[in-house]
Amino acid sequence: LSLVDLSSNNFEGPLPRISKGIRALILDENKLNGTIENLYDLDGLRMVNLRNNSFTGQISFTLKQWLTIETLILSNNQFTTVKEDNVTMKKGSICFLQENAFRCPLPQWVTSKCFAICNYDLT
Repeated sequence: LSLVDLSSNNFEGPLPRISKGIRALILDENKLNGTIENLYDLDGLRMVNLRNNSFTGQISFTLKQWLTIETLILSNNQFTTVKEDNVTMKKGSICFLQENAFRCPLPQWVTSKCFAICNYDLT
C-alpha cells in the first residue's frame, strides 16, 4: 500500500499505527485525537492530510521527513507547538497549519513556508 485514504468516516480515538511504506495518508474529516507521534517513525511520507480532527501536541517531523513531504495539511486541529528546528521543505511544497491552538510567535520557518495563524496570549 502506498496510499491510505480514510477521510470522512467518523473514526474516533487516537491515530492508529501506520505501516511503513505508506506515501500518502489522508484521514481528514474524522474525529481522531491525541498526538501524531506514530507518524514520526515513518520515512517516505509525501502527503499527510489530517485536517478537521482533534489532534494535539507538537508537530515535530524528522528533518528527513520534512525533505520528502510535499503536501502537509494539518489545519483545524488543536496542535499547540511546532518544532523549532530550521526546516527545509521541498520546493513547491504545500503546508497548511491554520486553525490550531498555536501560541505566537511561530518559528520563522513556519511563517515563511506554511499558511499558519497563531494566537497571542493577551493575559
